[in-house]
Amino acid sequence: MKVIFCQDVVNVAKFGQIKEVADGYARNYLLPRGLALPADAKNRLRIEKILKEAEQKHQQQVQELKQLAAELEKTSVTITARVGPNNKLFGAITNSDIAAALKEAGLVVEKQSITLEAPIKECGIFNVEVKLAPEITARVKVWIVEEKNNGSG
Repeated sequence: MKVIFCQDVVNVAKFGQIKEVADGYARNYLLPRGLALPADAKNRLRIEKILKEAEQKHQQQVQELKQLAAELEKTSVTITARVGPNNKLFGAITNSDIAAALKEAGLVVEKQSITLEAPIKECGIFNVEVKLAPEITARVKVWIVEEKNNGSG
């Protein structure tokens, strides 16, 4: 029996794929669980419409992420931190700190998207990679500067 898959089925087929399967497998497993539909003209049109809508939504998301990447490329953020001897920080700057600084600058980025080989432990200027999607990355300039003490005494 030919069926159209409504969901990904591991080691069998992906969503929207049309495949010939055993009649018993289709009737007893795939169809009752809503994993597939019979491959008739009506169901094909329905799945094609869903696939087209999903593709349009994906294209819109990619466009939005590209715009965000362009904004990130133009952005630099400054993070102040307490500094000890030899320009070393007390503590470290992590991807959470960078995400918070970007949020203050009006750019919302998940902390998991920010790639640091290791936490930043010294003052300076760092180019940090932000991976928005598998094919979309941006680099943000992060300035780590010494926190100025207001009340010396």
